[in-house]
Amino acid sequence: MAGLVAWRAWLFWRFGFSGWIYWAVGSIVLFGTAAIVRHWAHYEIGPTRLAVRNGYTGHEISKVELTHIDQVELRQGTIASLLGIGTVVALSNGKSALRFRGVNDPEGVKRHIETAIRMPVHDHMPQ
Repeated sequence: MAGLVAWRAWLFWRFGFSGWIYWAVGSIVLFGTAAIVRHWAHYEIGPTRLAVRNGYTGHEISKVELTHIDQVELRQGTIASLLGIGTVVALSNGKSALRFRGVNDPEGVKRHIETAIRMPVHDHMPQ
């Protein structure tokens, strides 16, 4: 920490940067990183499985068959609850099989997954 303070003091002395410039640059970097990470994962509720895909490449990161899911849980902290976001966790044999993190309307997503699980397999298949 002392090194960071010393580095900042040196930059201020050498280039005349004031503190607000660091706050502005830091904010831009933070929001840019958040925007990139926000689109990193694409969540899919398919007719027979749940999947997580890389939002940039489309490659499948993780998947679980609906028939293997025993329970669906919603995890939401106080701030996430206020923002209307949360994590939906699909459990298989009591362990986390797949997580949909930071989803909008997590209760709706949970209900949608539970409905897909209860639907008979032949109802999932196209005619």
